[in-house]
Amino acid sequence: MGDEAVQSTNLDATFSKRSAVHFGYWTDPYISQMVSSMGERKAPEIHLGYFTRVTALKSLILKTVEYGQALGRKVQIVSLGAGFDTLFWRLRDELNPMDEAVNNYIEVDLPEVTAKKCYRIKKSKLLLSKVVQDDDDEVKLSRTDLHGHRYHLIGADFTDLTLLARKLAECQIDYALPTIFLAECVLIYIEPTKVERFLSWTTTAFTSALVFLNHEQLNMNDRFGAVIVENMSSRGCGLPGVAACQSPAAQNGRFLARGYHGALCWTMSEVYELLPRDEVNRVEKLELFDEKELMRQLFEHYCVGIAWRNQDKFNFDDFDFWKLAASSSDPGFIIIIPVMWADTLLILGISVFTALLGEGFTWLFVYRTERYQRLKSDIEKQTKRLEKKKEILGESTLDKTRKRKMEKDEEKLKNTNRDLMVVKMKSMVAIGFVFTSLLSMFNSIFDGKVVAKLPFTPISWVQGLSHRNLLGEDYTDCSFIFLYILCTMSIRQNIQKALGFAPSRAAAKQSNMWGPDPNKYKF
Repeated sequence: MGDEAVQSTNLDATFSKRSAVHFGYWTDPYISQMVSSMGERKAPEIHLGYFTRVTALKSLILKTVEYGQALGRKVQIVSLGAGFDTLFWRLRDELNPMDEAVNNYIEVDLPEVTAKKCYRIKKSKLLLSKVVQDDDDEVKLSRTDLHGHRYHLIGADFTDLTLLARKLAECQIDYALPTIFLAECVLIYIEPTKVERFLSWTTTAFTSALVFLNHEQLNMNDRFGAVIVENMSSRGCGLPGVAACQSPAAQNGRFLARGYHGALCWTMSEVYELLPRDEVNRVEKLELFDEKELMRQLFEHYCVGIAWRNQDKFNFDDFDFWKLAASSSDPGFIIIIPVMWADTLLILGISVFTALLGEGFTWLFVYRTERYQRLKSDIEKQTKRLEKKKEILGESTLDKTRKRKMEKDEEKLKNTNRDLMVVKMKSMVAIGFVFTSLLSMFNSIFDGKVVAKLPFTPISWVQGLSHRNLLGEDYTDCSFIFLYILCTMSIRQNIQKALGFAPSRAAAKQSNMWGPDPNKYKF
């Protein structure tokens, strides 16, 4: 991670944030202390992306801090690969007083980066004034490290766990306090084995509640993702951790595999849709957005993720990240919840579409054919004739001759039903092929994604379907395939009735291939 090209991404991000602040996307009086100019003007889509990212992460941090404050518990925050980020200073303004909510705010980055940040803090009265409590406070400053009041900046490769532990001790880290880790586009630049070792260390070293907030690339296995990889490669930035950025399941899985008890992630599109509409309208008027498709693609290829462990040690009654929210007078704060309703409506739409498509194929191959029409008519006639005979024979003695005739009529009806089923089978192969193709495509979209919460825990043999490809052990989580099957089964039956393709009531009574109950006419 010591590559200069990777370190240069810190400047890119800072210039982009400075540019977005300049155009009014959010307020940050401190970013100009980190870089004196904006560099070249960034595209509106970039501004909007950073606005969504900054808002979401700040919201999640404040919500976690709020839980601690409500119970008199302080938290500590460790920002990995912090670069020139100004979140500490913005939180100082937001949390008044911050000392009652945050015990320690620690930023970690490579010494080459922290040396530059130390210099900028030392030269800025605005920045320096926030890392001391009063004028008499002493700030310990070296070339790469800074220790102030509740704020620490240390130069270290955080994957070097021995060095990190020593540096954190200098920050008076408390491993028994609830801790929030923050990483913004950091883990993807590190070898997966090092990330795994670091994540395992966090779950063993910290004994209280642990939260990991991560902003990173997502869906990197498609063409647009390949373009991002190629672009970074052309700048000399390798992405050794890209495998964990293939899907939400991959993002969540690396945390769950290293001891975290739960993990979720949202695409930036999902986060953006949850922003207050008045705030969205405000920022969308700041600039002219010509490349909305580009913005959509970018938002689908970045995410905000959260993983947690030992949430019970926060003593929270409701530490439910499905309902994470932040309330504030600041319009920049959002409610972060999974867009389950949107997913459910989308799956409902998919089910209606596939059901209509299936009925369309069936009409093309079956319903409109002369043979089907004739067989259907024969079944109706034979069923009515048989029912009439049963009514008559029910009031008289059934002799052997009439019994044999009745059995012949039932056998004939059964054969006609079988012939009708054979005709329908012709369309089932085509429908099955189309449905399998569509299901594979839609399943890849929702792979590893919780689309609904069941109001009950399914029995064990159903869980293989209801929890299919989902991580974790919360079996009330509902998979796409389970919800899709339930919707399609009910929707197709209703569509058949609406279109007049459903079997008639008379035919349905005789649809059993095994014939009537053999005990019905037993004397």
